[in-house]
Amino acid sequence: MPQAVDAAPTARDKTWLDRALSVFTEVRAGEGASALLLALNVFWLLAFYYILKTVRESLILSVQLQPAAGAADSRDRPRGQDPREQHRLFDSEHRAARAVPSDEH
Repeated sequence: MPQAVDAAPTARDKTWLDRALSVFTEVRAGEGASALLLALNVFWLLAFYYILKTVRESLILSVQLQPAAGAADSRDRPRGQDPREQHRLFDSEHRAARAVPSDEH
């Protein structure tokens, strides 16, 4: 009767890379190089994504769009109608209200 061969690799079948990667996850004998290449590919994809994202944002911000004909320019608006300035108006009104002395003594 033939003997069953143990399919599980021993520690001697693993390379130094397989053993080093086994600290983080289960790596079988011969899978170390493939796992390292996969991790390297993911690293480069993420690195280039963040570089391109930064370049894209700077390019978008450098382009100045012309307003449509008849559209009011933001410089033509009276102060207080620009939504970005609402917090400034509120802060100054809030400070003025706090500076008023109360009559309750």
